[in-house]
Amino acid sequence: MTGRPAGLSTCCCLKTIRGTRLPRQMLSEAGSLKTELTHHGSLQRALNHLATNVANIILPDLGLPDADGLGTVRKVHEVAASRCARCARQS
Repeated sequence: MTGRPAGLSTCCCLKTIRGTRLPRQMLSEAGSLKTELTHHGSLQRALNHLATNVANIILPDLGLPDADGLGTVRKVHEVAASRCARCARQS
């Protein structure tokens, strides 16, 4: 056992897929760490994804058309925390 996480799942809530270039590059430089990056062009699509999937890293774009500044962070945290709590209860 190496002590490293099995992998990282990253959820990007960005206007365009081009915005994921830097996060993709940074994750690929992690070497042998398995990474998965998903892109969602709207906050609602990202929230739907987070309601059924666990993400280790969430990169929200506060300028999305359906985003609301810090309200966006609160919404993302609420949905992600709810998902994590459900996962913990199931194990």
